[in-house]
Amino acid sequence: MSRDNEGGKRQLQPGYFSRVSRVMGRVVLAKGLPNADRFSKSDPYCVIKAIRSNNNQANMFITKTIQNTLAPVWEEEFDFMVPESWGLVELVGLKAMLFDADELNVSWQGSEDFLGGSDIDISSAVSGRTVTHELELGGIPVHKARGRKPRLTIVITVYRETVPKPPAPDQQLLRSLQEQTFIREVSGKVLSAKGLKNVDLLSYSDPCCIVRVFLMNGEVREVHRTRIINDTLDPEWDEEFHARFDALEQPLLIAFDI
Repeated sequence: MSRDNEGGKRQLQPGYFSRVSRVMGRVVLAKGLPNADRFSKSDPYCVIKAIRSNNNQANMFITKTIQNTLAPVWEEEFDFMVPESWGLVELVGLKAMLFDADELNVSWQGSEDFLGGSDIDISSAVSGRTVTHELELGGIPVHKARGRKPRLTIVITVYRETVPKPPAPDQQLLRSLQEQTFIREVSGKVLSAKGLKNVDLLSYSDPCCIVRVFLMNGEVREVHRTRIINDTLDPEWDEEFHARFDALEQPLLIAFDI
């Protein structure tokens, strides 16, 4: 909670803190990118990472690949909600990185052909204000840049909220010893995939998605297997799955294999 002090400024009450809770954005376009391909132009895509106050990063958004261009236009929107589990670790910035796609596949880790990147500081951003950023991209080797000054246009809106500070770590540990929580059921839906690697010689792949759960007791259990969709690298399954567990077989991790 917050209140006005004598100077008219908003002041947080004890036990509360203000944090970035949501980031909405739109990756608009880039121009002047270096060429990473020998016989054609680059196939660029953009990766957006969340920069946390502990210097760790989290995946936020990744665009599709635009083929054979040094001036891609994406116009792709994203909406990122900051998990409450981050606690006092705040979202303080965004990292935008452009890469040349390998066989049109996109990856959170990027590729060997880096086309430039830039950071955006949102630690003091005004809540609800939409800002258009014209970013000059850096980090490009001189032999690739060739005098170019590549730029990325991205639109960002930051939302803040005032929330109670989480308990101290020793209090959280004590509470966890007093309370036990079990996962009884996991439900989900396998929607689709895009940009899959082609493993067939004369046609496209015939993908199927297998959902497995890694349990605390060491067991790996298959909980769902989608239907096979023939001859496509962009399958759409739209299939639900449900799995129930008892107290002695608690799930730790869900894996999706295509």
